[in-house]
Amino acid sequence: MQWVPRDSSSSFSVQLGHHDLMHPMAHGRPFTASAWIFEMKLDGFRALARRRGPRVELLSRTGRSMGDQFPEIVAALLDVPGDWTLEAELVVRDERGHPSFEQVRRRALMRRQVTIAGAASETPAALCVFDVLSIGPRDLRSMPQAKRKEHLAALLPDIPGTQCVPWLEAHGEALFEKAVELDIEGVVAKRLDSPYRAGAQLAWLKIKNRRYSRQGAVEFGR
Repeated sequence: MQWVPRDSSSSFSVQLGHHDLMHPMAHGRPFTASAWIFEMKLDGFRALARRRGPRVELLSRTGRSMGDQFPEIVAALLDVPGDWTLEAELVVRDERGHPSFEQVRRRALMRRQVTIAGAASETPAALCVFDVLSIGPRDLRSMPQAKRKEHLAALLPDIPGTQCVPWLEAHGEALFEKAVELDIEGVVAKRLDSPYRAGAQLAWLKIKNRRYSRQGAVEFGR
C-alpha cells in the first residue's frame, strides 16, 4: 500500500520510514531514577504509522506493510487529523486482556479479505501509541521525550482502536513489579530529555520479565 499526497502542501510533510525507528537496548535490572519514564513492554508488533493526505500506512519495523491485515486500525487512524508519523505497538489481546504475540502474528499472516474482515470484528487489534515523530511539516525528533509526549497527547483523540501508552515517571522498579504480577513482557525505560535518534540507543532501555514466556517466531522483525 503506497501513500500519495492529498494536495501540494502534503508534499512538504516530513517523510519518515522504518529505518528511522529508535530501538531500546537490553538492560539487566529494573531501576528507579527521576530523569526517566517507564512504560509497560507490550508483546506485539512494533509499528510505524503515518498519514499523508487521505492515505494511512501501517508498517512493521522491517518495512512490511500491515494495513491490509489490520483494516480496523487504518480506519481508526483516519480520525486522527492532519499529517503525522506515530510510533506504536500493534497488539491483539487474549481472553485476559493481555497482549498476545501469537494472536497478532496470526492476524498478520491472513490474506483472504473475508477472513481478515471476520478477524477484525471478532479479535480487533489495538494500536498502542508511545511516540510522535512528526506533525505536518514539523520534525519533532530533536525535541526531548517529555515534549514529544505532550504533542502526542494533544494529537491523538480518544477513539476506539488507538490509545496512548501510559507511563510512570521515576518509579521503574515499582512498574516492573507490576509487570511481573500481571505477567507482562517487561518495561521500557526512556530518558525524559532524550531526542529521538534512529537505531539502538542507551537513552531507551528494555528490561525483560524473565518469568514471562510466550510462543511465536521472530517474524516481522520482532
